[in-house]
Amino acid sequence: MKFKTTCLIEQKSLLAKLMAAENITVEHKKIPTAAFDVKNRVLYLPILKWKPGSEVYDLFCAHEVGHALWTPEDGWHSSASKKGKGYKSFLNVVEDARIEKKIKRKFAGARKSMIEGYKSLMNEDFFGLSKMGVDPNDLGLIDRINLYTKAGTAYGIEFSDEEKVWVERVERTETWEDVVKVCDELYDWCKENESETDNSYGEFGEGFEDESDEFEESEEFEESESSDGSDMNEMMSDMFGDDSEENESEEESSSGDSSEDDS
Repeated sequence: MKFKTTCLIEQKSLLAKLMAAENITVEHKKIPTAAFDVKNRVLYLPILKWKPGSEVYDLFCAHEVGHALWTPEDGWHSSASKKGKGYKSFLNVVEDARIEKKIKRKFAGARKSMIEGYKSLMNEDFFGLSKMGVDPNDLGLIDRINLYTKAGTAYGIEFSDEEKVWVERVERTETWEDVVKVCDELYDWCKENESETDNSYGEFGEGFEDESDEFEESEEFEESESSDGSDMNEMMSDMFGDDSEENESEEESSSGDSSEDDS
């Protein structure tokens, strides 16, 4: 069992590098969720709670590979530092929506894993709404957009006609510049129309440093010296699918005609 699990870790790490199209570093740590260090090019994946091979694990992997492919380091930090913590939450939500759309488009097989992964996270109250006794529709707009773009219609999220315009603008983002433009305008709109602009529920890679003590070590995740790679072809087929885009430039040009310069 220990050897099989370690083989899966090695294979999933290799798969993440192939998807990211670069030799990123993949580390498995005792953290409650996944994260990607855009500066040092390190993909952190959680161990113990969600094991390699699970839909949640594949969701985390695909999500963070999306950041590796499309989230710029310089733009991310400079934009986030201008307006403080609340604005960074807006960037996180809108950028997550953009990169998840693009990763599903680029790797057709990732779509199913991401949909099923979010279903599992919802069943585990990953976003913490049940624990806090929060009605999703009592949340601010940015948090409802976050839940809607990740979990779809499952939470029964409601938007006013005016809010639906913002949802559509978020969903149409294609570039980082789109993300910043939408966030600038949406953040200002929320400051004028809502009492809070710094809420954030269920963001990947946020605040895991102080929570690692909740996890216990397991022998299943000790390192081994080799992997037979026997399941690698099947995993690649599942993730890449039959409809994966071969030419990202064609994808950008085809979608650019229908997208406005918003994010």
